[in-house]
This record gives sequence, structure tokens and C-alpha cells, in this order.
Amino acid sequence: NIVASSASIAIENAQLYRQQTERVNQMGILNNIASLLSGTLSPNSVVDTIISSASVISHANAVSMYLTWEDGLISMRYAGLNDDFGEKLPEPMLLTTEMPERYLPLAINDIQSSSMPEISKKRVQTEAMRAVVELPLVVGDSDFGILTLYFDEKQTFNGEKLEVLRSFATQAAQAIKNARTYASTDEAFQRSVERLLSLASAGSLLASTVEIQKICQLVLGHAIETTYADGGLVALYGAEDNNDTTLQTLAVENYNS
Repeated sequence: NIVASSASIAIENAQLYRQQTERVNQMGILNNIASLLSGTLSPNSVVDTIISSASVISHANAVSMYLTWEDGLISMRYAGLNDDFGEKLPEPMLLTTEMPERYLPLAINDIQSSSMPEISKKRVQTEAMRAVVELPLVVGDSDFGILTLYFDEKQTFNGEKLEVLRSFATQAAQAIKNARTYASTDEAFQRSVERLLSLASAGSLLASTVEIQKICQLVLGHAIETTYADGGLVALYGAEDNNDTTLQTLAVENYNS
């Protein structure tokens, strides 16, 4: 009995040590991934980093990303899947899941015995995949899409493993949000710079002439360029005589009255 008890304690200690070692390793991987994701603000680079990092943290055999955009567009990215399958990826099951479960990981340990839709099940099985995890890419109320992990063997997704994957998905979603915010801000900044340069150029040209018609043509050209309009016109009262109340068109481009 003493030997058996000692052996049991030793086995339990060894298992606890292994679990603690795995946790430390996973935390280290998550920290490294966070550093990689924070090292770029390019939306495409962020997505590439997420896909490559997903297989590292989860040991998945294939990865796909279902991304949503503010303008309603949807895009798919994948790795480790045949192109024929990649072009016909089944829609993530989380898309039809009611709240609040929509924002929680969805794990299928064994596709064959799951309640997964038959069409999706057959498509995934053509790739010899046996298990799937779907992770929502969410930050607060902002939903950026769904990350799907595929495994070629049955899995046992316990709470601890899913929590690690959920932490990774949160990092990924935050990185996507940061990249999109930066891209939007950078685009607005570039437009502002272009307008300022255009204004400076227009100011120099306007200062170089005293002809009213030429000034109006320059103003119209600048207005069309900065507002991306298709056309317009400039009309003035008293263009030739201050006492004249007639409206006279002095510049016109692609404008039909």
C-alpha cells in the first residue's frame, strides 16, 4: 500500500508538472504571437500572421478565415487546404448560431458523429479532416469574422485548451481592428495631404493671373479634383459690371443645365 500510494503521488506530480509546463509553453507562444501581431499594421500582413500562428498555437492541420468588412463585403483566406476545397469552403456554423453563443468557440471533437450539417460534413471529410474548432474574431461589439481550425485526427477540446484558443482569437481580432483603424486613418491623412498640396498649387496659379474667367476655370478645376465630382460650373453676378445683376457662367465642365 505504501509503495502504491507513493507511486500514485509520483504519477500525479508528474502529470501536474507536465500540465504546468504546457501552460508555460502556451503562454510563451501567445506572447510571441502578440509581439508578431503588434509588429505590423498592414491588414494583409496581420491576416497572414494570424493564419500562420493559428497552426502553431493549436497544432491544426489547416486554417481558414471568414472575414467581414464594414461595406458588407466578405472575404475568405485559408492555408493547408486544397484549392478546390478552399474555393468551396462551407460557411462557418457560428454564422447561424444565436447570441450569446455566437461569440463563444464552437468545437467538434469528431465530425463523423457530430450534428454538423451534412453538406459541410461531406466537404470537410473530403479533406480527411476529423475535427473542427470555430473561433469568433470579436472585440467588444465589433465582429470581424470567424477563424476555423481543422484537424486530421479526433480531438478532445477541454475547457483549458479552448480558453487558450479563445485568448489567441481575441489577440487576432484586436490586431485586425488596429490594422483597419490605421489603414482608415492613413488613407484619410493621405487625402488631407493631397488636398493641401492641391490648395497650395491652386493658390500659386490664382496669384499669377487677374483674368476673372481664368480664375474661375482654375477654381472649378480644383473643386472637381478635390471633391472627385464629375463636373460643375462657376457663375458670377456682375462678372463684367458690378451693377449688372445678370448671372453669367464663366467656367463649365461636364455640366448640363
